[in-house]
Amino acid sequence: MVRELQSQSTSGVTSSAARSATDLSSPSKIVSDSSIDLIGHLSRQGGDRMRYVEPSFWAVSAQKLNSVCSDAETSQSMCEEVSELDELLGNQARYLLQPSADGTGKLSFEEDEGFTVRGGDVRPSSQNLTTHLALVGNIVAQPPAWSYNERITSRTVARNPDFLRQLPSKRRCDALVEGYINGYHPMVPVIHVPSFHYRYEEFWRTRTDPDASTTASMSFAALLVTVLYAGSVACPSAVFSGATGAPAPEEAATQLHILALRALRLSNFPRTPTLDSFRAYLICQSTWMREEEPLTCVAFVGLALRVATMLGLHKDPSRFGSMNPIECEVRRRVWWQLVHIDVLVAIASGLPPMVDLKAWDVKDISELKEEHFGTQVGMEYTQAIKSGLQEPDAAADPRDPRNASMVSTVGILVAGKLRATLVLRRTLAMLFTGAPLTTSDLVVMRSEYRLLGEDLRSRIARIPEPQPGDLGRSAMGSTFENNFALNRWARLLLSAFVDEQYCISFHPVIKARVSEVWPDLYPQAIQHCRAFLNKCAQMASVPDFGDFQWSWPGNHQPLHAITILLLHLVQGPDGEDARETRRAIDIAFALCGSNGGIVAGGSGPENITKRPLTEGGQEAWSYFKRLRSKAWQKAGLDPDVFWTREQAVRFCNGHSEPQLVAQEHRPIWNEGYPGELQDANDLAGHTLATTVGSQGDMEVIMSPPNIDWTYLDAVLGSAQNDAVLDYGPCEDESGEDRWVP
Repeated sequence: MVRELQSQSTSGVTSSAARSATDLSSPSKIVSDSSIDLIGHLSRQGGDRMRYVEPSFWAVSAQKLNSVCSDAETSQSMCEEVSELDELLGNQARYLLQPSADGTGKLSFEEDEGFTVRGGDVRPSSQNLTTHLALVGNIVAQPPAWSYNERITSRTVARNPDFLRQLPSKRRCDALVEGYINGYHPMVPVIHVPSFHYRYEEFWRTRTDPDASTTASMSFAALLVTVLYAGSVACPSAVFSGATGAPAPEEAATQLHILALRALRLSNFPRTPTLDSFRAYLICQSTWMREEEPLTCVAFVGLALRVATMLGLHKDPSRFGSMNPIECEVRRRVWWQLVHIDVLVAIASGLPPMVDLKAWDVKDISELKEEHFGTQVGMEYTQAIKSGLQEPDAAADPRDPRNASMVSTVGILVAGKLRATLVLRRTLAMLFTGAPLTTSDLVVMRSEYRLLGEDLRSRIARIPEPQPGDLGRSAMGSTFENNFALNRWARLLLSAFVDEQYCISFHPVIKARVSEVWPDLYPQAIQHCRAFLNKCAQMASVPDFGDFQWSWPGNHQPLHAITILLLHLVQGPDGEDARETRRAIDIAFALCGSNGGIVAGGSGPENITKRPLTEGGQEAWSYFKRLRSKAWQKAGLDPDVFWTREQAVRFCNGHSEPQLVAQEHRPIWNEGYPGELQDANDLAGHTLATTVGSQGDMEVIMSPPNIDWTYLDAVLGSAQNDAVLDYGPCEDESGEDRWVP
């Protein structure tokens, strides 16, 4: 069966959409890979469910022992052993049915309790179970089943017709799916669009058919409703499409979010997850993440990681011979998105990442256009790139209707984003070990940043730069994978990823004992922080970026950059770059919403995107305002003078695309050192002067040797004053610098 499926998936006879519709739906029989000695075992079961176990799992160990003890190993006996293991894993993945009082034998959707099961011989469950499901559903462990009625289980999750009737009309759904594909998918491509379109149309044709268990399954319903929810967030205008009396976009998004959570609950997630329900869970939990509120999203990463390993996503799908190229690529993208989320949450919360770098072996995602996934021409192109026979294609210019390129802007952008994520993850691994940073750590970190800059610079060069006349319009060759707005956004975002590395790693590195071996880190970090802040402001202000602003600045905020620049101004209020730094900070504050945080949109109140924050999120920006007041007072400026949003938007739209900050990396050790320094002990007695050096045509201020950033709270504390902090004299700047933009 496996050989037959493999031959079908590589024959190229059917279209990729039709093949993937079969391969990503639930098989009628169990298909598994018997090569479990090294990589574990992935059992694919009915209802689109999967279960992965490592070789250390007791049943796998027993199977291996049985194989060793057998006198004659035949293919038939091996298949029988694998079938027995699959049967065991399938029996473990059972769904606990909740009985109800009327005994009608139907699944019904309840407003408060999610759903109940009605069966002729089933008596009411205990009040404890009912209360438990009403409160937490299947997210946490259920109480023990003390009676027979509470132990009734099923291996399948039946469709819920009552729930399916709650979906919006198809016309409304079409608009929301289109909004998802154009605005959300380019940043988080966890679906294969041709496959999803095929399954989506099939869903609407068969959702009332009781025998259509695959396309109208609750797992796919959960994914579909989550796509609708994400589409309403990314493209609020889609909410009004094709209907009268539509709710406000934020109200519609909230209703769809609740509906998606109900669908997840009905699909028995996370007890019997599928790839569909897992993708739905990731989208539900991460779309409204706020960097200022890390504790609201920190817990879900652990559950997501455990479910991902249950699905075997941490193993590269090429290890499992039963998967076709389309499914392999989808699984890789889902896993990498989880790694990306884990890093984001770790940075925002100040906690170590959960995904162990050594616990997975998933390959990089493909840059191919999605129409080329699994095709012969796509595989030939990929092989030619791997073997070095040709250079990677550049994304096609949307003005070229032929679109001859094999790759897409989405592929180039997301691959670059994940490359930056991996570099940042390695940096976090150095910072969270608990051991002091060593010279070799800084050498590796600096080299990683340099290589990342080169990689992202080459990616930017492969994305066509829109001309001024192209902005605000579409071209004949525009697609969701390649258009003027996306190309401009991708170039800007890729250039910001290098800046972000410096923003996040600067504080712990500058405090390290061996920071002197990176003498130009301080000026480089200030330069990168300022560039990052300017790019975030542009991403929030340019009208063409409306479909992507749910992510930047919706999820992401330049918190590290603002902190570093404000501290820089407190220490050096009269520095050469102080005026430029204050301008960048003022623009960021001008773009903040009423609750704090940079918000997207134009200058008018009707165009500003709502981005509510809880009290915890608002406190972060209150903290920044107090620190800004301190920095402005140190410079002799009025802290109550701000830019207006209109001025900031006009400024950001009047400037061209910021360039990637390029550093000419000189040797990491100063020429004054006697030989090469090997470790921190070699630094004893060597102190770098705080002077202005020369690096090509650019002046470089060396890192102050004894910066103590721990005084930040003292800067803002009411019990401290300038004399105690010993900031030194503060000269008033001229009236020319006390400007109102």
